Amino acid sequence: MAVVTLGCTKNEVDSETMLGLLARSGWQPRQRVQGSDLVILNTCAFIRPAAEQSAETISWLCDLRRRGDIGRLIVAGCLPQKYREEDLLSSAPEVDSFIGTGAIDRIIPAARALLRDKRTVFLPGPQERRLRALPREAIGSPHSRFIKISEGCSNRCAYC
Repeated sequence: MAVVTLGCTKNEVDSETMLGLLARSGWQPRQRVQGSDLVILNTCAFIRPAAEQSAETISWLCDLRRRGDIGRLIVAGCLPQKYREEDLLSSAPEVDSFIGTGAIDRIIPAARALLRDKRTVFLPGPQERRLRALPREAIGSPHSRFIKISEGCSNRCAYC
């Protein structure tokens, strides 16, 4: 399993969280996309250039999937959150699952559905929040980590 992260540091936190959940469930992270049985693309669509980069990366991964260079493909993040379910499903039939920004903790049900050849879409409403402590797997430096204060506070920080 490999994760490709586009966009801001919030996406890096979400990618680390998805990796942590998958690692806890027995999935083995890989550095390389090619040869991975599962690829998760965490997209950004905040500004037009970011959305274009996300679309180009989806196209590249779909090409890899058609050639058999990767297994399953999950697109997560801002891009799926921004568009309607019907648009997502029809625009990229090679994508197995779509997960919006507020539903990254649904990565395990999405991955399990793929084992049953079932496409899934998890797009929470604007009021849905999941502020539980979720495991994270470090992507970048082992000496620093980003936190997402924009989604609220769990009141568990020692430094506040």
